[in-house]
Amino acid sequence: MKRYCVQHIVAAVLLVLLALAVGAIATASAQQGPRALFERARILEETNQNLTEAIKLYGDVVSQAKGDRALAANALLRIGACYEKLGNAEARKAYDRVVREFAEQTEIATQARTRLATMAPGVSTPNPTAMAVRQIWAGPDVDNTGTPTPDGRFLTFIDWSTGDVAVRNLATGEKRRLTLKDPRPSPQYEHGGSPVVSPDGSQVAYSWSNKDDFYDLRVVPFTGAAEVSPPRVLYRNEDVPYLQPFAWSPDSKQIVTLLKRKDTTIQMALVSVGDGSTRILKSLEWRYPRKVGFSPDGRYIAYDAPVRQDSPDRDLFILSVDGRQEVPLVQHPAIDYAPVWTPDGTRILFLSDRSGAHGLWIIQVAEGKPQGSPDLLKADMGAIWPIGFSRDASYYYGMATGTRDVYTAELDPQTAEVSTPPTHLTERFVGSNLAGAWSPDGQRFAYFSQRGPLQGPGSTAVVIRSLDTGTEQEFFSNLEFRRSPAVRWFPDGRSLLLATMDNRGRDGLHRMDAQTGLVTPIGEALIAHFHWGSLPCISPDGRTVTTVRSLSGVIAVRYRP
Repeated sequence: MKRYCVQHIVAAVLLVLLALAVGAIATASAQQGPRALFERARILEETNQNLTEAIKLYGDVVSQAKGDRALAANALLRIGACYEKLGNAEARKAYDRVVREFAEQTEIATQARTRLATMAPGVSTPNPTAMAVRQIWAGPDVDNTGTPTPDGRFLTFIDWSTGDVAVRNLATGEKRRLTLKDPRPSPQYEHGGSPVVSPDGSQVAYSWSNKDDFYDLRVVPFTGAAEVSPPRVLYRNEDVPYLQPFAWSPDSKQIVTLLKRKDTTIQMALVSVGDGSTRILKSLEWRYPRKVGFSPDGRYIAYDAPVRQDSPDRDLFILSVDGRQEVPLVQHPAIDYAPVWTPDGTRILFLSDRSGAHGLWIIQVAEGKPQGSPDLLKADMGAIWPIGFSRDASYYYGMATGTRDVYTAELDPQTAEVSTPPTHLTERFVGSNLAGAWSPDGQRFAYFSQRGPLQGPGSTAVVIRSLDTGTEQEFFSNLEFRRSPAVRWFPDGRSLLLATMDNRGRDGLHRMDAQTGLVTPIGEALIAHFHWGSLPCISPDGRTVTTVRSLSGVIAVRYRP
């Protein structure tokens, strides 16, 4: 499914980076708490809009965050990073202060020592080993599913104006479709997904949502010709309603593909490009990776997977291609995700929030096993998703910019006008909170909180905040939530009605217990008629749900809670 936000595609040569973004950032006010100030400063820093203002805001965080030493230390570390970008020797003073005053913040202090070790005394020019970055695509039509061609000239994506697989010329901006969808009306919206270029650059594998309401695995030639070549169906199985190709083997003979069966079991499989034969490598049960990739020698596959259903945390693993050996690559109480092999196969890059913000980390690998501990390559990368490498060791990634949050304001009951300025409902995870609803008694507020740039099952918490005490309960589950049309409370205030979505983009409804977080599906009779643009209404007795069925009027379904 397409994700709508302002996005960018960036090509970064290893050991190089320059933050890019779009959108105005409002100046932080004195009324904001330290976490809100930190987020404002981070956005200013990452977008290179105003490093001087970012330094000032980070300084305010250090002054205000007396009771949150981790936040203060991180802000001071970011001050040093901003000064480095400006070529100012004050960077050394900031790093020194982190080491001296915040030694108990182990990971942050280690980062400061690392930065000090790479800075020669008296050097006041930007660090020559910083990463240099080039923006190659920006705008609301940026898609987050493709890969670059080996020569770095093209990027595959889904042209959502038609749903076709396409390529974009990164030098000219010209786009060309590789598929031509049947223009005749169909009850099922056909479209492509997850286009992956072969290592030799001659073919593109992709998933295709077909007229029979499940997905095929297809391959289409990629040539310089303007004509569209007919695709070839590699895998088609009605018992596998959803699938996603992730990577080609280095010899272009196999494609590692995730299969989601009707019973929702996730399987990692190798599909032969020659005859479509399939070999199941591993059953992942309910766990769905966000990135899967072959080692350059074709012997191993690296992937990430969630730790458990009630947490957004993820770990990394390496699986041998014969399926006989699997070892943990990274296990840490953090969101570690999106492993990408370097072109020489000796290291793996991945993203992690272990230091607070999401950063780019790297770990040595030999014979399918980790060598030592990960090292931080670049801190505070923002909301990015990795795409992959081209032959020249350029690392491609996308970035979503802008923030969204939940605010409260008082209204004048006589005029219905806002009588007090809006303020953040919470200072936790500022910029990542959205939607929500008041409980029937007005004492609680339920909302969604996105954790990290990943979207999908397990990435979003349902948070219930007590307005009296300010305490919050967080509930995670193996569900993906529709953030619009949000959430409703049942009349008794004991549970919530949530709009959900599966990997095929199909809508559903679940009921969540407001005390335990336990989720249960609403009856199939209602789901069959549910239209995602309008969250159903609940009757006063909580036993009848009324929804709008697209093109067919109003449907009322009675069920047993």
